Amino acid sequence: MVMKGLLRDAGMVIDKDVSFILLDSQQSIMEAVRKGEADVRFLNSGQGYIAEQSGLAIAGKVADFEEGFPCCIQTTSRKSFENKRDALVKFQIANLRTYELIKNN
Repeated sequence: MVMKGLLRDAGMVIDKDVSFILLDSQQSIMEAVRKGEADVRFLNSGQGYIAEQSGLAIAGKVADFEEGFPCCIQTTSRKSFENKRDALVKFQIANLRTYELIKNN
């Protein structure tokens, strides 16, 4: 999301100048880069470590382009997603409000 915004700010047109594809797992993404099927992958810091250990290079972090940007991968189990959905929605709303406060104050 952040990188798409930065690319747009730089004058690029998403899906014309640059394409994004979603794959089913971090491992699938890493393999796509390794095989040359994708040029870049975005991943969390833990996966970055694994990528480096497997011979891939880290070209940069979102924080290199957007000052103060934290790693923001959020995961949950299917059970929690189904049973605690209301709480998770409230959590995400709080994250978005915090982000808005950071950007505007």
